Amino acid sequence: MAESTPRIRTISWPAVIMQVLLLALLIKILSWLGLANPFPFVFGPLFFLMFSYGMRYWLAGNHMQGMRAVRNQNFHAALEHFEASVKFFDKNPKADKYRALTMLSASRFCYREMGLINMAYCYGQMGRGEDMVKLYQEVAREYPENEIARTALKMIEREGEE
Repeated sequence: MAESTPRIRTISWPAVIMQVLLLALLIKILSWLGLANPFPFVFGPLFFLMFSYGMRYWLAGNHMQGMRAVRNQNFHAALEHFEASVKFFDKNPKADKYRALTMLSASRFCYREMGLINMAYCYGQMGRGEDMVKLYQEVAREYPENEIARTALKMIEREGEE
């Protein structure tokens, strides 16, 4: 039986600051152009949210579907979605690198990195330990600051010692 699904969210504070500045600029532009009068403080954030969710759905749709499948404990389907997400961001690295602008995402982890971590988690839930370890090792090599991969590998190492 699968365990309850952990959720880890990390924030890139420079991305948050950039987004607040972008929102303020958007409100100023809408106000200056008179497009949102008399409520630029309502229409600016509304446009910001619509753009954010629309771009995330368009660019990170597979990732979102994978997360939905994980919540439903359908790890085989989740794995397929995360694989597709990783392939998409392999082909479109700039969309991932500049995710603070392209998807208005303030996540510290890039989508490719999250996809690999989620794939490793799915492998673990499916009983495919070797594949899980390989992916965590790949993430630790490619993203040495990723604490999730390092922690998972330490736990696996300790478990092997017992």
